[in-house]
Amino acid sequence: MKTRSLLTMVALAFATCLWFSNSSGPGEIQGVDRTGGPLSPGYCNACHSGGSFGTDVQMALVDLDGDTISEYVPGGTYTLKVQVLGEGAAGYGFQAVALDNMDAGAGTYGEAPEGIQVTNVNGVDYPEHDSRASEGLFEIEWTAPEQGSGPITFYVAGNAVNANFDVSGDEADTTFAVIEEAIVSSARDQVAQAFNLQLGPNPAHDFVQVQWDNQFIKPEQLRIVSALGQEVQQYNLRTMGGITQLEIPTSDFTAGIYFVQISSEEGIQTKRLLKR
Repeated sequence: MKTRSLLTMVALAFATCLWFSNSSGPGEIQGVDRTGGPLSPGYCNACHSGGSFGTDVQMALVDLDGDTISEYVPGGTYTLKVQVLGEGAAGYGFQAVALDNMDAGAGTYGEAPEGIQVTNVNGVDYPEHDSRASEGLFEIEWTAPEQGSGPITFYVAGNAVNANFDVSGDEADTTFAVIEEAIVSSARDQVAQAFNLQLGPNPAHDFVQVQWDNQFIKPEQLRIVSALGQEVQQYNLRTMGGITQLEIPTSDFTAGIYFVQISSEEGIQTKRLLKR
């Protein structure tokens, strides 16, 4: 009887590994953290091992200008980019988590793009693949927590698979990065409040009305950028006669998340815009 029970447990464990290699991420399938971080009982090499893809997992947190950052502005919005490299692999998967210094989930994730899901495991959100991906690049929006949260550590595991139902031929890897909290000057906080940037309707369909206040500080530029940091529209406000509102057509925009930025030499204020 004991032998039969042991064989059953081994079979179930193997089935779980096999299921993960060809389906959703470990949070969805197993309800577990496989990032290799402090909440993880072990990363995905427990099942996915023996491969020879030279798997290398890389991650970066990117701002709206496309620059990789090492410190975040509280409440700022960034793009988490995960790259899983594996020469000759047939598919890829990943799981990531952002934790504060108390190992609690930090920040919030935006709407998951195709191929990614955000799974909650024991009160912590994990972005991960929702099916085996043919490419190893994964991106999702992340908004930083409030001021005083301290350094945030991102833990990421990635997997390069052979997709032939033999997990012993897969290969996994992990990485992590510590993102410090930026010290935001009170002057820049005052600039953001002085602009009083407002958007509507939001979500937008055919247009968005952008309004601001230039009573104390006159803005010089208005930009709309995509979630990947690509500039979509730019307006030089210095040449537009001191206007305080602008109606911008959005019917040609691809549905998704954008950011409206208004700026002067003293600082920048950014608002999120959703295009339906």
